[in-house]
Parts: sequence; C-alpha cells; structure tokens
Amino acid sequence: MRFLIALLLPFLALAEAPPKPLFADPHYHGSCDPEIVWNNEAGEYFIYYTARRAERKTGTYVGTPIGVISSPDLVHWTFRGYCSFDGAPGEPDMPVTYWAPGVIVTNGELHMFVTYKDNAKPPWGGKGVIRHYVAPLDDPVDGWKLKGVPAFQQPDPIDATLIKIGDEYRAYHRTGGGGGIQWAVSKDLESWDKRGKCPGDINAKDRGFGYQEAPYIFEFGDAWWMLTDPHDGLAVFRSDDAVTWTQKPRILKEPGTGSQDATRARHPSVIVRDGRAFIFYHVEPNRPYPTPKAEKRTVHQKKSFLQIAELTIEGDQLVCDRDAALDLKSILPPRWSVEKANAWYDKTVWPVGANFVPSTAINPLEMWQADTFDPETIDRELGWAAAIGMNTMRVYLHDLAWQQDPDGFLDRVDRYLSIADKHGIRTMFVIFDGVWNPYPKAGEQPEPTPRVHNSGWIQSPGREILDDPTRQDALEPYVRAVVKRFKDDERVLVWDLFNEPDNANGGNFGGGSKEPDLKPALKKRRAYELLFRTFAWVREIGPAQPLTAGVWGGPNWLENPDGLEQLMLGQSDVISFHSYNGPKDTRRMVEGLKTHDRPILCTEYMARGNGSTFEGILPIFHQHRVGAYNWGLVDGKSQTIYPWDSWKNTYTAEPDPWFHDVFRRDGTPYDDAEVRLIRKLTARP
Repeated sequence: MRFLIALLLPFLALAEAPPKPLFADPHYHGSCDPEIVWNNEAGEYFIYYTARRAERKTGTYVGTPIGVISSPDLVHWTFRGYCSFDGAPGEPDMPVTYWAPGVIVTNGELHMFVTYKDNAKPPWGGKGVIRHYVAPLDDPVDGWKLKGVPAFQQPDPIDATLIKIGDEYRAYHRTGGGGGIQWAVSKDLESWDKRGKCPGDINAKDRGFGYQEAPYIFEFGDAWWMLTDPHDGLAVFRSDDAVTWTQKPRILKEPGTGSQDATRARHPSVIVRDGRAFIFYHVEPNRPYPTPKAEKRTVHQKKSFLQIAELTIEGDQLVCDRDAALDLKSILPPRWSVEKANAWYDKTVWPVGANFVPSTAINPLEMWQADTFDPETIDRELGWAAAIGMNTMRVYLHDLAWQQDPDGFLDRVDRYLSIADKHGIRTMFVIFDGVWNPYPKAGEQPEPTPRVHNSGWIQSPGREILDDPTRQDALEPYVRAVVKRFKDDERVLVWDLFNEPDNANGGNFGGGSKEPDLKPALKKRRAYELLFRTFAWVREIGPAQPLTAGVWGGPNWLENPDGLEQLMLGQSDVISFHSYNGPKDTRRMVEGLKTHDRPILCTEYMARGNGSTFEGILPIFHQHRVGAYNWGLVDGKSQTIYPWDSWKNTYTAEPDPWFHDVFRRDGTPYDDAEVRLIRKLTARP
C-alpha cells in the first residue's frame, strides 16, 4: 500500500547518485517487494520489504520477515532490522510468513497491510490472509500491533496497496483463483466496501500477458498510474479518476547495465518528490526465464536486490531509463543566500583566534562538567588572547556534558560567553566532533599520557551512538537545547556543526587498536547521516548566526568532493576548511574555495612542523580576509605542543619547534615574533 508524499521543504542544490544495487539484505540477500513511505517523525524515508531467505536451499519463500531500511535523502540507506509484530521479535528466520508489505502514513500513524501465513512450510506456506497492523511513527520497526483482518476477497490475497484520495481510502490487491486485480474502498481503513475486479484494461483477457501481481497506484503528472508485475517487465495502466484503467506500454522489461540490474524489474513502489517520480523495484539478476519451480532454483538464481530509477512521462506514456545517471537532491531547508552570507561577513570584524580549551582541561568534557569547569583559567587565558589581537575562539561542546546536567551545562556555556565577551571575543561553537577517542565517558577524565598529542581528546558522539541511526535521533534534544538557548546571542559568531566528521583517526583508534574507530567507509556514511540530521534540526530553529561544517584533508574537495563533502560545502552558510599545509597549498585552497562566493573561514591551521606557520599562512588569510583559527592557545593538558606522531614515537622533552599553541602556562608567548605578527595584522585602523 502506497502513500503519495507531497513534501513541502525546498531542496538543497546538492546532487549525488545512489548506489547500484541500492540495497541487499544483510542476512540472506533476498530483499524484494519494496514499499517506500516518508516518516515525518523520523525525518527519513523508510522502505519495508520482504526478506526472502535466498541463500537457503529450501524454505526460501516462507519463514520470511519484513525488513526495514531508512534514508534521509534516498541515497544513503541504513538497515534498521526486521519488524516485530505484537511483540514477537523480527528475525531472519521466522516461524510464520510475511509477504509484500503495503504501508501508508495517515492520521499520525503507520498502517501496514501485509500478507500473512501462519506457518513456514515450503514452498509457499499454504493460503494466507492480508492482515492490518498499526505502528506509531516513532516506533517504525518494533511497534506493530494487529488491528484486524480487512474484509477483502479472503483468503489468499496478496500484495495489498493503498492510496488516499480526499477522505476515501482505496485498496488494491491480487486475488488467487482467477480473481485478478481487485479493489475496495473505506473511510477508516477498517470497514471496506468490496468493488470487485478493477474496471478497464487491467483484467482484460487481451492485455498481452496472463498472470500479474503487485498492483501499485500513484499520482504523477496529470494522471493516476497503476503498475503491476506480470514477471515480464512492469505493466502500466493510466487513469484520470483512479477507477477505470487504460493499458500503456510496459517498462523495465529489458535488462539494465548497472550492477545486479541485468534482468526484468519486479514488484514496484514509487515516491514522487519535487515533481520527480522515483521507482523502487527488486530484481533477481540470476533467475532464468522460463523459471524452474521454486525449490528447484539454485541459491545463485534466488538472490534478489533493490534498485532505483527515475520515471518520466512522454505524451500519455510512462517511461523509465534504468541506466540513466540519477542525481538526487537532499531534502533540507535552504541555506542562507550568498547575499545574506556576505552581508553578515561585511559587518563582522576579520575573525582571528584559536581553537580553545583551557590549559586545565584535557578535553571538552573536562572543560564543561560542573566539577572541573574553570572560569578563572578561562578568564586569564582569554585575556592573553585578547591582548595580542585575537577576537574569536572556536570551542568544542559535548553531548555527554549536556546529558548529565542539561540546565547546568547551558548555564556554564552562558558564563563562558560572558567571560569571552568581556575580552571582546566572540565564539564559534562546535556541536559534534569526529576526532580521537571514539569512546567518551562522562565523569572524571584521565590524566594525560606524558608527551602525547591530545592523549585524552574524545569524540562527540561516541562510536556506539554514531553507528546506530536510532540513537543518532536521540541527539536531537541536545542540539535543539543548545542552539535554541543561544540562537540570537551576539556573543556567538558561528555554529560549526561537526568537526572532521569522517576522520577515522589514522590508525590511532583503528586497525589493531584496543579502542577501534569505525572503518573509514562506514564512518563516512554514518557521519553523513548525523550531519544531515543536524543541519535539518538547526535549520528548523533558524539561528541568527550562520552554520558551517568544514572540509578537511585532501583537498580532493576542490575538484572532486565526495557526498559528505558536497553536503558540507553545499549546506554551509559560510565555507570553512582546515589546512595544516604550507603556504602554496593553502593559497590554492583559498583560491579554489572563493568560487563559492561566500565568506571563508579556516577553522584549523598552524602546525609548525608541517610548514604551516603564522608567518607563512596568516598573511594569506589577511590578504583574502579569510577567518583564521589556529589550533591551540595555551600549552596544557591537551599537550598539543607535541606532534601527531607522538602517538607512535616517544618524546622525552619539549619539541622544537612546538607543533601547536601560542602561550606557555605562565602567559609568555612561545615565539615573540609570532605574537607581533598577530597584533600587526589584527590592528584596526
């Protein structure tokens, strides 16, 4: 059953191609019968599908659960598990059988009409019924409860699909015993008026094929369309009233050239978005036609995958080129216009400052927790920064500090802002961070490992949350609480949503580490999901300050940004980046980023041992009015005067030169010439 979604949010001009195949079930590689809906509560698309047990020699088509995947953008999909019905957990192998879910969102609930059989006996489990289950939008996997058995042509119907037109629901399904494609209407999804076989060409004897299943209804262009699956491409029928149907040429019969797509399409579902229609279908790329009986097929022949393509209309016909390049736009409210971003920057003093954590804190948790919050040190050290011309700081927050003490945490942030404001310093807050230890713990923080760069720095959120989309959603209250409290506060300069989100930490917490980070490809995907959510959460609040998320590393993002970098560059109000390179490379980055026509901030630079120095880099930023945040202010418990390689190489004394930081703990500069340069370039006429 299908629900036509009219999404009202404008689209971000950010294109990315979904993978081919779109998805393969992780247990038995038997994903089929996709059904896509938009879940407004979760802010994601959900696909419910039959999880066939393709890699079993017998019992492939029975004992099947309903699998669930979700995506914020139709490109990046996360496996959510298998549906639980009436509290019985969903598993790859079920004692009963579920087929072909039809799902509709209405009246703030999810409704699923699914074919049910009370056994798992091969090959087909005997006759079944269509059951009606209901789940809350905030529990779309495990919350399904039986509502009833609708009065369709029972028993043995399959493939229910629903639409809502005005205040009337219409259900369509395939009925056995020559019953064909039938329909019924209802006002409440419970009481049904059976209308029999669908009028028009759908059940005509001369339609050009015999058996058909999986009717699917959607509105697109100026017509209603029904697709069915005759196992020979997809049959197409058109209607002006969604009652009487006229046959049109079939689609998706000829094999595609994409991975696992070289066969006829099966069992469709469609979502219409921004005037574009996207079809989801399953394929059995190794299945021969004519097909051997179910239990005679090999494992290789039974595997199935989900795919996506775009539908278009030519004249009065539906057309689909499954091999066409498919770029999708992410659904996010629009960022600031170029004019608004530049007007904001024109009123802003050239931002020059540092990434700041007080010398008495090993990481942001120690900075913000009640027992170790140190306003005296913050006041003293920000005074040193202001004295050399610095007017801004980049400061990391932490979700665990908020979770353990929400009100106290926000009050401490407010107190910090008052201290900074006293010194003429505005703050860029960093909401999430993907760097260093992926297992943060609230409470007392460890002492530094002697002479090791950032030995106690921690990620926010930790690995367990980042890797679980359902737990990512639990971060929303933290983000909203922080941004809402300070959304109109002039002491806050910029919101930096996620620092180096896909940084896999170069082996320090990977490979053979006792505390491994996510693998790079998986971390990039999970980071995309969380950053996408965070942009959406913060955009909805509408802070007066601009948003950013800085590209880093590479810089392949100048000519060939990946999907995450496209999101960062395409959704930031002001462009930000990191450069620990020398003057030549940094100048190239600045020149390349100027093509975005937006203000540019370098939110991390200055690593003396890498050739990134104040003398070499800050004059470039001054020339191009690029905001400049070097790493580190005062040598302290973070120990970032030591280089990155201190994780693997032993240092027995203070390095020469220092890697990061400007001041010693007594307030004397590490290098007087650097301080004089900062004062000179930040001096206001």
